[in-house]
Amino acid sequence: MELPASPATTLDALQQRLADCGLQPAASRHGTALCWQGLRLGGSDSADIDVELAVTPHPAARQYGFMLFVGCTPALREQARPLLDALAPAAGAWLWCGPRGAGRFCQRVFDAFLYINGPLLREAMQHGQTQPDWAAFFTSQLQLGQQLLALAQQYRRAQHDDSQPELSALLQEFARPPLLHSHYALTLARLLELGLAQQQLTQGIFEQLLRPAP
Repeated sequence: MELPASPATTLDALQQRLADCGLQPAASRHGTALCWQGLRLGGSDSADIDVELAVTPHPAARQYGFMLFVGCTPALREQARPLLDALAPAAGAWLWCGPRGAGRFCQRVFDAFLYINGPLLREAMQHGQTQPDWAAFFTSQLQLGQQLLALAQQYRRAQHDDSQPELSALLQEFARPPLLHSHYALTLARLLELGLAQQQLTQGIFEQLLRPAP
């Protein structure tokens, strides 16, 4: 089972949102980047992008704002704040995730959680059933958990992070507002790996619960 793919939101849609909000000076398009006051913003974490924008779209995004996951330095974050506020549903309603690359990681994680609590649950309830197919639902959750674990491990490797923090310290750090984190995405990856690494035990419990009674 694949992680749910996010439809690609074009820079045209972002630019239209900014135009609707009357952002001045207006943002312009240059290749795959949206340029504003000397900043290059785009969906890539490559070196030619100053601010990474990972965008989860929804049908009313142009009217109400986009779900934004931002990857950049703190200084560039503050420089881009007026533009980010205009793109989001409300001022400050966007998530700064850490350096470039952090935005895409957090977007994939959050999209997976939304998928578990939305489409995946609806898929389990078919043909007007009053009860979901819990066996299929839990199996799909476990498969998705395995992919999230791999995603978290991959991100930690990319950050050269081999620390082994205590769960209590991680939870305390994660409870802080994201803007107070030095690297929100890395804290999230550590929490995911610590929690999902216990999945084999969880899987055994689910299998016992779902096993037909003799």
